[in-house]
Amino acid sequence: MRLSLLSAWLPILALPVVHSLALPPQASHSASHSVAPEALDVTPPTNTHEIITARTNLTGTDSNADTDPPGKYFHEAHFHHHYDGRFAKSEAPYQDRRETLIALIRAYLATMNEIGAETWIMHGSLLGWWWNKRIMPWDTDLDVMISEQSADHLAKYYNMTVHHYKHEGWNIGRDYMLEMNPYYTNASIYDGLNKIDGRWVDMASGLFIDITVLHRDVKAQAAGVPGAMYCKDNHTYTMDTIFPLRESVFEDTPALIPYAYTEILVVEYGPNSLTNKDYEKHHFDQEVMDWIPIAKAEEKPAPEPGYEPPEPPVAVPSKLPDFPALLAPLGPGPALPIS
Repeated sequence: MRLSLLSAWLPILALPVVHSLALPPQASHSASHSVAPEALDVTPPTNTHEIITARTNLTGTDSNADTDPPGKYFHEAHFHHHYDGRFAKSEAPYQDRRETLIALIRAYLATMNEIGAETWIMHGSLLGWWWNKRIMPWDTDLDVMISEQSADHLAKYYNMTVHHYKHEGWNIGRDYMLEMNPYYTNASIYDGLNKIDGRWVDMASGLFIDITVLHRDVKAQAAGVPGAMYCKDNHTYTMDTIFPLRESVFEDTPALIPYAYTEILVVEYGPNSLTNKDYEKHHFDQEVMDWIPIAKAEEKPAPEPGYEPPEPPVAVPSKLPDFPALLAPLGPGPALPIS
């Protein structure tokens, strides 16, 4: 597939590079190309890829762009805030949504691994990993985090690139677009309209992965909080809760997770999130290691004691070149008591 570039988009857009990705057996990657946002408002040249027409046709039909406040870059769909209205007109059914999200995260993780962008699973996706290394079936989006260096790399060389994947068992492939928010360089938490720094979007369903950038909290560090870090969505961390990242798998695909994952989950969701087996009309069946809709789950008492946490994955060195102290492998992360 030939690369196409309609026009330059701010200083952060550069010609993308085509990679032949080493993917898990669930997917194969054929090529990538790029599109520019301003193409949505103009007639594209005749030699551009057909995806330009698809984006033009959908833009504005089901997007909140006409009602969102000025200055907000990403616009969600009218019908659901976890869909991109440029590529969808309605919500996906329960089972289709889960299968689509699985394919979405597999393609994302494989792509980021191949191009060397440091990324790891966070928030609700990390909670899903904790229970059974899978997406929780009621989730409608996915959450990942990247380093500042990775954000710069993606914005400069891969912004608005589209990657085509053929997933195992699918008759046709899917296109996924990486889109970086130009306001990602503004690290202020007061930029409340642009808390999401990037998205990996399924261009067939409109479902997406939210990407946030981890920043150093220079003021907090100067005030005596060693290793203070934060994201624009106002989540705060310390460097040793994130790094060194641990190797694991998520949806049968190699993935990285933060070092002190249990501590992070307890702070964000509370200790009950690690023991409560009944949530969002689902019951966690430990025999099959999956969340089953309560209407289909067997009516039996949950075994005691509560769910046992997984064995901690092995920590791996961070790829960040300016954190040399983190390159030494560390032992298992801190284990918090689960009541």
